[in-house]
Amino acid sequence: MTALKTSTTIKKGDIISPFLDVEIRKDSTVVVNGHEVQHNSTKFNAIVVCGYLVALDDFHPDESVSLNINQFTYRLDAPIQLGEERIGGFQVLPVDAQQALYRFADEPVREAAVLDGFVPNSNQDHDSAPKVVVAPNTSASPAARGQLVTISKEAFAVGDVAFASRGISMPFPLRTTVALPQDKHLRLTGGAEFLQHSCQPNLVIEIDGDTVRGVAVRPIAAGELLTYNYLTTEWDVARPFRCQCNVFSCYGLIQGFKHLEPEQQQHLLPTVSQAVRNKYSAPAQRAATLDLLSRDALLAPDRSGELTAITSVPAGTVLTAVQRYRIGVRELFADNLRIPHACTPNTAIIEGRLCALSTLRPGERLTINVALLAYHAPVPFTCECGSTSCVKLVEGFKGLSDEQKDAWMNLTEPSVRLEATKGGYNIRSSSSYVTVRDNGAMGQATFAAKSIVKGTRFFRTTGLVIPFPTVYTI
Repeated sequence: MTALKTSTTIKKGDIISPFLDVEIRKDSTVVVNGHEVQHNSTKFNAIVVCGYLVALDDFHPDESVSLNINQFTYRLDAPIQLGEERIGGFQVLPVDAQQALYRFADEPVREAAVLDGFVPNSNQDHDSAPKVVVAPNTSASPAARGQLVTISKEAFAVGDVAFASRGISMPFPLRTTVALPQDKHLRLTGGAEFLQHSCQPNLVIEIDGDTVRGVAVRPIAAGELLTYNYLTTEWDVARPFRCQCNVFSCYGLIQGFKHLEPEQQQHLLPTVSQAVRNKYSAPAQRAATLDLLSRDALLAPDRSGELTAITSVPAGTVLTAVQRYRIGVRELFADNLRIPHACTPNTAIIEGRLCALSTLRPGERLTINVALLAYHAPVPFTCECGSTSCVKLVEGFKGLSDEQKDAWMNLTEPSVRLEATKGGYNIRSSSSYVTVRDNGAMGQATFAAKSIVKGTRFFRTTGLVIPFPTVYTI
């Protein structure tokens, strides 16, 4: 068996390969995808993050990959003795070794450690790193109570650097990353990963390479909870959430800078990160305009002003990018387009793109289901679309039956999925072999409902083929 080596140049923070078919041998060799990787507790050049091998350093072609088993394993059932070193997983490391390794640890290892009562010592990363503590149940931030939070070590005046810590470059977003230019992400460490969101924060975040600094925007007392506005570093939040700060200027549902009203964007623009500023200043994507759609020879308005297909358009075709939309009564206003509601629509907005859900025939009118875009419709309305599955009264996704929710869940906006799951909705499988239930930080996941014999076909499904990835695509 050959050692795992890079076949080309790989930059720091890029994916080396998926972390699949893994075996940890008694000699501490890790077998990954049929190749051997050596364990090194101090000089490893790659880490495992959410199922991928990620480069910690720049790799040249034909360079060997090394790992630290304790970085991606919380506890080994059978510890390995390697000379004087005993490899048993992160949980059994000495405290000082845990503190040093925590910044590199895989997400499940971090979560397990925190659940076990581990509190990161933020001094590991930077002399001026903040302090991490468990927030009391009387904390002013309801979302922070009982959780690890970051507090100020001392008092700071406006403009002071309240903390600085180092991060790790990542090729994809995590719960603990902030966006970087060129679609890269910086994994926060050194206490910065526990900074709470606030719509009226006491910090603004500055990012310089892999260093993150928190600069005071108002006087900060010693021991005060440190906060920043997540909207200033995230163009599009992977996991939207509803803010509970209850201040008069609260932004409500935190989805990312992209989703703010123009006036709100202008207010925050002086404090946003370079990644957000680049996205905001970039040339606009294909705007949804009649002129553009006519030039593409896909759609045109009919005499009533409603959009119809000019030619046959296959299912899954991206008709246009949609940068902003507003839900009206029985219709949707997407940028400069007007699309009527239907309970069984032929288009949907998927990840900011208007896509055909079925083959559009020449002359066919475009329709969209506004219940997929809002958990609560701004103004409920009666529907007269005539579909056999018409709900009659459109109140938003919440008003759909469980069967309708099951059918449409994978086409809803992320914010709708979030509110639906918080409201108690659970995706149901049509197969008796599987069940879907909450799996902590992973969200809802699929589990075997009963024993499944090898070779059993326990589900079969059909889907919409689209030319871009989403959380529901393979």
